[in-house]
Amino acid sequence: GKGIPVETIYYTERGIMEICRWSRQKKSNQFMDWCWDIIEKYRNKTLNTNYFEKDFINAMNENYKVFSDIIQTMQNSITAMQIQTAQTNELLIKLIENNTKKEKFKHNDFPEWISKMMPKFSIIKNYYFSEDKGYKNTYAKIFFEFNCTYGINILSDALEEFCYQNNCKKCSTMDMVAYTPEIRTKMESIINNMINKIIELKRNESNK
Repeated sequence: GKGIPVETIYYTERGIMEICRWSRQKKSNQFMDWCWDIIEKYRNKTLNTNYFEKDFINAMNENYKVFSDIIQTMQNSITAMQIQTAQTNELLIKLIENNTKKEKFKHNDFPEWISKMMPKFSIIKNYYFSEDKGYKNTYAKIFFEFNCTYGINILSDALEEFCYQNNCKKCSTMDMVAYTPEIRTKMESIINNMINKIIELKRNESNK
């Protein structure tokens, strides 16, 4: 009757689903089918999302590798171009220097030192190369003795430096010696030793 308290029971959403799960009513079966459809769709969506994320990550990793290879190739090309440019610039500088240099070293007067040493050159020539009119073989032997004593690169390096300092492409080795005091002193020592050796050889020949 009126005013009599009535017990009221409230069910949560989960509780209502539990009642439907255990109920044998037709509508409860339909409800449960609907729940399973929702769960299946949700599960498929989650899986598809995971696959999509994996594919996306794999694609990004692959693209990163491709981009890295492209960047590395570009860097290698740039480095090669820089090296080639440096080599080209060096070649151009040499060509410019060569074109601005005089063909051959020239001096107004015959080197005084060569004139002074000519009698000694003649002694060496007459003993080893009597027919050496241009002193080519005579000088070659003198240079050979010099190289054996002081090293094979001394004369060539000095000649290259002399040509550079005098802005010329060519110069005779003996002219370089005449105008290079430190080389000239060594050369005089070599020539004097050769003359002394010739004197000794002639003495021995005359005593036989």
